[in-house]
Amino acid sequence: MIKTQRPSFFYSINSRPVSKFRGKKIYVSTGDSDDMENGDLVTYFDRPSRANVQPKVNDVLFAKMANTSKTFLVDEQLSKMIFSTGFFDISSTKIEPRFLYYLIQSDEFNCYKNAYSEGTTQVSISDKRLKKIRITFEQDIVLQRKIVRCLDKALARIDSIIGKLKCKEELLDAYQNDLINSAITGNLSSASKVSSGFSWIGEIPSNWKIRRLRLLGDFQNGISAESSLFGYGYPFVNYTDAYNSIVLPSNVKGLINSTQSDRARLSVKYGDVFFTRTSETIEEIGFASTCLETIPDAVFSGFLIRFRPYDTSAMLPKYFKYYFRSSILRHYFVKEMNIVTRCSLGQGLLKNLPVLIPTLEEQEKIASYLDKKCNSILEIKNIIAKEIDALNDYKRSLIFEYVSGKKEVD
Repeated sequence: MIKTQRPSFFYSINSRPVSKFRGKKIYVSTGDSDDMENGDLVTYFDRPSRANVQPKVNDVLFAKMANTSKTFLVDEQLSKMIFSTGFFDISSTKIEPRFLYYLIQSDEFNCYKNAYSEGTTQVSISDKRLKKIRITFEQDIVLQRKIVRCLDKALARIDSIIGKLKCKEELLDAYQNDLINSAITGNLSSASKVSSGFSWIGEIPSNWKIRRLRLLGDFQNGISAESSLFGYGYPFVNYTDAYNSIVLPSNVKGLINSTQSDRARLSVKYGDVFFTRTSETIEEIGFASTCLETIPDAVFSGFLIRFRPYDTSAMLPKYFKYYFRSSILRHYFVKEMNIVTRCSLGQGLLKNLPVLIPTLEEQEKIASYLDKKCNSILEIKNIIAKEIDALNDYKRSLIFEYVSGKKEVD
């Protein structure tokens, strides 16, 4: 029985505030939902004010934000977690729970959800507008169960293919990391090897130098500004930009209302290297991004530290974009940092980072070699990413066709 109707007639929007509990529970925000197991552990009394959604088994959770498909069918494990009020919690006695889970993921539902969303800082849909969504879906619960079985089977096959493609991506990442580590520790050099004096670096070519980073340039923390200053004004290099290996004007989308003094002190020039200062884990601390073009009038975030070499003709930025991506940084931070709760990288520790400095000829050779290899790897990864996108598009089309009755069940 296919009808065009408001799904809200068939489900309830639950309001189940968190009941008092002992010990700690995992709190899942909309940002944490891709990695729930690593969500924050909170007690009843120290949890954030938004940590106030307590779902039950077979409830469906989905993000209120526009342009996101974060949707979950609650099982026993998820029912023991606390969720942000950024999620809707819905349930139904008239719709098969797993069918409702698929319905919320259908393209038709999400198109209306995005169209009905509103807001300035965070665009999302309200309860009132959610109830207005009107779509076509199968309403016979017996047929819903058949549709669920068909979708479960089909999507499991697609997910298996996606999983294999993601494994290939991980293997390519590991291969690229090995290439970088091998090249920047001197395996392309024909010079004799000597001990570097650091166990995690090992031997290096005898004609290379080792210098602490403090001897090679100066350091500057970024701007700590109020949110009211963001969104207009001048280019702003933020925390996310530093997770790319390169900072280019075309990649910097942020804007900030900076002063002339800020722009002079916190400029972004060719050869600058930006290190991330804070992270939840030591594996993510200190990610570095090398600036390969000067960005006029730009400033950078307080979550970053800028290292500016004294002489870019002696330290080629295209070599150091790879050096600072190597495992040398990870090993150094793991060895030297004293982690209590949140990882925080200070200038003092960063200034003592050992830096391998090949001859200019070898810097050029290493950079050219890695550019060629890494570009080839990137081309393959782009092909894989397109295949994954196409499979995800196919998944969404299958969900829509089955849920809406356009594709009949066998």
